[in-house]
Amino acid sequence: MMKKDRCPQFQRRIRRIARLGLVLGVAMAAACSWHEPYTVAVSVEPMMARCRNLGSVMALTDMGSLQINPKFRYGAQDAVLRTAEMMAATHVVWVSDHHFAAVLDAYHCQD
Repeated sequence: MMKKDRCPQFQRRIRRIARLGLVLGVAMAAACSWHEPYTVAVSVEPMMARCRNLGSVMALTDMGSLQINPKFRYGAQDAVLRTAEMMAATHVVWVSDHHFAAVLDAYHCQD
């Protein structure tokens, strides 16, 4: 008799735990996939005359093994922009921007 009474309660607890796990999983996936917009501005070289050059930043992404149709990964642009932000750059000038490699010059302007 006791076993029959506990079974519905146990099933309700399992359903609650499953729902909680699902909600937490969705919340974590949403939090991890969100990225703040970059705070650096893209500019051109002549406009950077009064700014301090912080240096060049370069990044390469792994395209995997040699293939007829390579898988293009666009992580190089994100990597150099994140690095420029860590250097406290306010402006960047793109030197080279490809799907597998990116190079930029980082600048810090007072204005």
